Amino acid sequence: GNLLAEPGAVVVTAFARELTDPAARAAERGELVEALSEPPEGSQLIAGPEAVMIGEMEGVSVSFRHDRGLEEELAFALLGNALIRVNSVRWPVFGGAVEPGYASRVLASLEIVGGATENELPPSYDVLIERLTPLAETGSMVAQNNLAWLLATCSDPAYHDGEAAVRFAGMAVLQNEDSVAYRDTLAAAYARAGRFEDAVRAQRKALSMLEEGADRSGFEQRLELYRNGEAYVER
Repeated sequence: GNLLAEPGAVVVTAFARELTDPAARAAERGELVEALSEPPEGSQLIAGPEAVMIGEMEGVSVSFRHDRGLEEELAFALLGNALIRVNSVRWPVFGGAVEPGYASRVLASLEIVGGATENELPPSYDVLIERLTPLAETGSMVAQNNLAWLLATCSDPAYHDGEAAVRFAGMAVLQNEDSVAYRDTLAAAYARAGRFEDAVRAQRKALSMLEEGADRSGFEQRLELYRNGEAYVER
């Protein structure tokens, strides 16, 4: 459910990782560089991937050019208990699109440093929620979708809020009813709120909207969870 859908957008995502050991961070960094070295089909590398320092954080950055001139930058920061990813996308034909290098600057501005081996995951989620909420409240579909996904599927149950997730996910779907990602997020939000019948209906709708040949496995796994009365947790 964590996808981009605006012509100049930034999305911040946190993943739980055990990276307190310097060797573990180095290994993760190397794997990221290797994985990002092969651009998606139909895309080309603009810059990177390369290991960089983003503020005080060890990180990786890479930029791609996709179909129709869409440019995407990915910036990763490796913290003690989390891997933080920032995606920024831009269409150069739009004057208001985010500029190159923006993802790295957003990541540096999060100010979740303080010793990369000593960071705790909850403050990172606090920062994400603090920054996404005003954007979501003022109408950003990307922020609404990503905030709803975090509140519905966060690996830390302290951040679960099913009612808020349903509200934000519903706002995103109202703005873009044709987004499979937003339908997927709405289903996860319903499940977190204990509305499993609604979750099943929303997930079936998302599945019906997938293009032929698209990977259905994750969608079908979540559907099975909802049928069994279980919410989805992102690991």
